[in-house]
Amino acid sequence: MLRHVATVASAKGARRLHRADFLELFEAETRVSVPLAQQEATMRTLARLLDQSLTSTDAVISTSALQTAAPPLPPVFAPRAALVGQIKQLLENNSLVVLQGSTGMGKTIIAALVVRSEPSFVWTSLRGFTAREIAAVLIQLSKSIDTHAAITRVVLDDINFSPEYVQLYERVLTGLAYTLANRRGWLLATSQKTLPTTIERQLGLDANATITIRGFQEEEIVELAQNLGCPSGRAKHWSKLIAAQTNSHPQLVHARLLTLARAGWPPLREDDFLETPRELTEERTQTRMLLAQLPTDEVELLYRLSLVGGVFRRDHAVAIGGIEPALAVPGDAFDRLVGPWVEPVSETYFRLSPLLERAADAVWGTEKATQLREAVGEALLRCRNLTLVEASAIMMLGFLTRSRHLVFVMTNAFLKQPLPLKRHIAESISWVALIKTDPCARIFPEVPILNWMLRVLQFHVAMSVESDAAAAIVECLDEETTFEQMGDGHRLARFLFLTQTLAAIQVDLPPAKLLYLIAETEKAKTALLEAGEEAVVKSFESILAGLSHGNSDFAARLFLFVAARCNGPDLLENLLSALRDADESLRLQFSGFAARHDIEGRFLIDRVWLEEGKRSNPDWERCVSAFESAANYGRDFGVEKLTDLALRAIMIVTDEYLNDRPRAFRAFESIGALLANPSRLLLDEHAQLLTSDGRHLEALKLWEQILPEWKVQQGSADATPAFARRKAAIAAARAGMLEESSKYFQEGAEQAHAARELVLSAGMVADAAFVEWKRGRSNDAVSLFTDVLQRLDRMPNAKDELTSFKLRKLTGQMLNHIRSACAGAVTETSYAPPIGSASDLDASERLRELPITSPDMLWLSLLQTEAALCVSPRAFELVADRLSHSQIPAVTWFLAEVHILHELRSRDISKLPKIAQRFADSYHVLASERSAGGSGDTAEPRVGDMNKRDQADGLAVQVLFTGLISVIGSSQRVEGVLSTWRHGCEALRLRAKLTEWIGLAEQTFPLDMPDAVAVMRSGEKSRDERILAALKVASDDNTDVENLFYAHVTITTAIAEMAVRAIAAEPLSKIASRQWREKTGLRQVLHATRAAGPINVACDAVLPPLQKLAGIILAAQEAISIRMPESLATVFRTLRDNPMIA
Repeated sequence: MLRHVATVASAKGARRLHRADFLELFEAETRVSVPLAQQEATMRTLARLLDQSLTSTDAVISTSALQTAAPPLPPVFAPRAALVGQIKQLLENNSLVVLQGSTGMGKTIIAALVVRSEPSFVWTSLRGFTAREIAAVLIQLSKSIDTHAAITRVVLDDINFSPEYVQLYERVLTGLAYTLANRRGWLLATSQKTLPTTIERQLGLDANATITIRGFQEEEIVELAQNLGCPSGRAKHWSKLIAAQTNSHPQLVHARLLTLARAGWPPLREDDFLETPRELTEERTQTRMLLAQLPTDEVELLYRLSLVGGVFRRDHAVAIGGIEPALAVPGDAFDRLVGPWVEPVSETYFRLSPLLERAADAVWGTEKATQLREAVGEALLRCRNLTLVEASAIMMLGFLTRSRHLVFVMTNAFLKQPLPLKRHIAESISWVALIKTDPCARIFPEVPILNWMLRVLQFHVAMSVESDAAAAIVECLDEETTFEQMGDGHRLARFLFLTQTLAAIQVDLPPAKLLYLIAETEKAKTALLEAGEEAVVKSFESILAGLSHGNSDFAARLFLFVAARCNGPDLLENLLSALRDADESLRLQFSGFAARHDIEGRFLIDRVWLEEGKRSNPDWERCVSAFESAANYGRDFGVEKLTDLALRAIMIVTDEYLNDRPRAFRAFESIGALLANPSRLLLDEHAQLLTSDGRHLEALKLWEQILPEWKVQQGSADATPAFARRKAAIAAARAGMLEESSKYFQEGAEQAHAARELVLSAGMVADAAFVEWKRGRSNDAVSLFTDVLQRLDRMPNAKDELTSFKLRKLTGQMLNHIRSACAGAVTETSYAPPIGSASDLDASERLRELPITSPDMLWLSLLQTEAALCVSPRAFELVADRLSHSQIPAVTWFLAEVHILHELRSRDISKLPKIAQRFADSYHVLASERSAGGSGDTAEPRVGDMNKRDQADGLAVQVLFTGLISVIGSSQRVEGVLSTWRHGCEALRLRAKLTEWIGLAEQTFPLDMPDAVAVMRSGEKSRDERILAALKVASDDNTDVENLFYAHVTITTAIAEMAVRAIAAEPLSKIASRQWREKTGLRQVLHATRAAGPINVACDAVLPPLQKLAGIILAAQEAISIRMPESLATVFRTLRDNPMIA
């Protein structure tokens, strides 16, 4: 050694020795090469000697490897209760569990915590043992376990799972694990390497039998600090900084906390965030001393990897190892380092142990580290499949080494992404936004174009991550995009900077700065055009043209970006103040913007109160003050449009938010007097103010003036004319002018459709439909509702689309109310929605708690409403075929019911047997689903427990009986209908059942009246025979009142129990009304003539059919000599008084 030092010192060249020189000289002088055969023979001899010593001397085993207690825990440690509990749970289901982690992660302490509660165990420390020594210890341990059956818990601490080690002891280890498993015990191992898959397969272990020990969670650092005496509040603050300084590495965390404990837990200082604590440096220095045991190539690779500064892939490590001077086999070197010094982060990525952070800087010095960092960046750049992880790392290495190439390549790559940058992209390089944001400090002054590119990237990153640095970067760009800084290229660079900054409405800039940018943009545009560089100007002008429909010059359009930022009264006030102080040219451009951009100008004012309404404590008086300032500015500088908009905003705020309507009227009178031509928008708001004050007719006169010519402009998305018509429609309805209300709703729907507000348009059609029903125009109402449902079918049916979801619910409620009103059974659940509610786009989040309405169910509701209104079945004809294939059993059953009703009303009932069978089949499916626990239709009381096929088939007979009542009511010939039905049953599944009933009817109807009465009153005849006989009796208007009454009671009692009772009751109630009205005209036939009046009242009542029928029968009972049993009378009174049951 001394000789070498003297030689180097006397040399004429560089006289310098490095640590690497020492290691190379030391290895050359201390290593002796021997033949492989000689080496193996020696090792076999040593193994025999070692085995003999271990097996013959218990004392050696007990002191060197096998212990019955864990190593003592340090005085203060992190209990890591959740992790310890997880390990214990795994040990219950696995014969072997491995705690894997890199150097200093606290694996031994965790293992000690796991066995601390165990009554007995064997602890084996294998740190530093060779493969053959490990094999010898495991053999002796196996023999000890065979001898002592009580041993069921074993810890193998710091066992080496490197492949070259495992091949020597794999069979012994698996046998040991099998033995312990048979005793319901376990083996817990700690290692820097993961458990080989061969052992996992042999033992049938869970995929999670290896637990990777990670760094501390922040809560664990807080807990450990508190255990060391740190106050809880201060512990939370220190824990965040310590986690960042140490990467939460347990060894480094302990070192830092112990130092702070000795210092008495001082408060955080600013320097603590900037300096690396001395104890962390010392820990890392001591760790590097351990690397002397590794081969030179592995140490070199670790130092190079410490330059990456983050996570990396294996191919990155190989590429870094290939940097000149290249390592011999970098891939193998890396694989050996994984575990002890390189930690897996995921299946693809790794990171260097925090113990080796910045190791290269410490051992090589700044100059060499910088050169290698740039080389590392180039190596990463050459790798394929680069992600944001590598892009950020390369960018960082470029900045640290001032590498123009690396920085240019990555900056260019990021700027080629769609702008503005997606947030996750910007977050990957968020640190870029914080570099040299002082206008006097350029990032790359030596390369102006690169400096500009970086500033632009900085700006987009800051904008995307919502960093406060964005405004400072704007100042830098303003300073650096000048001829003095960039030369001839400054014109394009400056124009792009200015236009991108203005367009970045997410960035908050003072109004005075925005006005400055507008003025500078106009200058930059002129400079480009004069230089013949007009392409970029035209491109930006086309973008501006697409942003609005107003017709103004370039500079005026730039105020679009000012209006988009105006989100509060302070900003509006500051903008007006800055305009007062600005050049006349800027004020003229603003006037042009306000005059020619209706929507954007309105946005400038309206956004102020809209955003204020979102605050927890809105300051409405401050808003009014700002709007008054705007009105005054408009008056002072001749911007009438601004005064108009400001007045409208004052009226909205004072009326709707300050609840001071008189003040709103006063504002209109005073400020409105300044306006020569009030806008339609202002007059619309005045009309709204009038209708809110109950002065609907005055409001409607105003709307009559402004609405005819106020329409949505072609290509515009401004739906204000539609909303104005909606307000007029509601006012008309409140004034009782339903025809005008419907007209305004329908006109509003057209205007909303033109503005592409499809939900609003459909909602107004629904509102018009509801008004048409209220007008008594049922056909028009159904036609409009059909239009609504067709529109809804073209919209998403999901809770994410809350407005269309709400419209479905409201449309269904309207239809439900109409049906209930037709039945005279309006309840709380079938309430009438307010006029205009369907087109109210405000939707509460609580709506999401409601179930989704199936389109088929909504269409069915319309068909039922159409049937209840007794109008032409146009909607039924439109969708009946589609609904017949519905997957919802309730839909197909109720559809069949509606089909029956329309068939009966058409008087062409030849197809009734086929429809009856479909009704029975659909009911069977529905009832079966309910019986099996399906949804069915739990709201429908008629769906009973008839899930058996024969019971369901009985419904088909009910349908034919209903048809027979209809035949009698329409004075058709019964025999001919029955013959037609018999023929229609030929191809049906229910042919036998239906023809049997038809045969019974064919026997009954030819009977003479006395015979029919006898069958009806007979207690020996079947129920069907008695009911058919009763229908025969009721078919003759000349029947005496007692028998007529008996027949009506018999039939009504029967149909009240039917699933089709409402349908059957409709023709029967008409028959009964006609017959009893005729009977009351013949006073001599009544037992009590004074009952004629109540009978006529019951016959004239507008009620649901079954309810009306019950009322007629109860009234008729008072006029004849026979009486119903009280129990039956109670049933009829229930039917009469309860429309929901009827």
